[in-house]
Amino acid sequence: MTVPVIAIVEDDDATREMLSVLLTSQGYAALTYPQGKDAHHLLRRARPDLVLLDQWLEDRTAGGLVLGLLELDPTTRDIPVIVMSADIRTLREREAQLQERGHWVLAKPFTPEELLLLIQNVLRSAKTT
Repeated sequence: MTVPVIAIVEDDDATREMLSVLLTSQGYAALTYPQGKDAHHLLRRARPDLVLLDQWLEDRTAGGLVLGLLELDPTTRDIPVIVMSADIRTLREREAQLQERGHWVLAKPFTPEELLLLIQNVLRSAKTT
């Protein structure tokens, strides 16, 4: 059985490191990307099993641009994405639209248990589709 690969696209160094440590401690392989500007190209090459994507990266539009590129690219459109944000109001406003497009949302701050449970559910769901 192969180890699931989870890509973390997060501009905050501490959050990115915490997520990487948490995921690797749980048996996942973690890839980290600090900026949105190169993320699609790198994700296209890496083909992870799941992407954790911060809604805001180096600017307010970067997360949305990465998500849009992932959706448009035939090689990445089926990779599940969990969109994360501390901007809870905006995340909730976009939640229905994101879910209609097949994505999940997670408001920051979250507990490690919440994140790990969501990851398990998303990966399980991706296997059945």
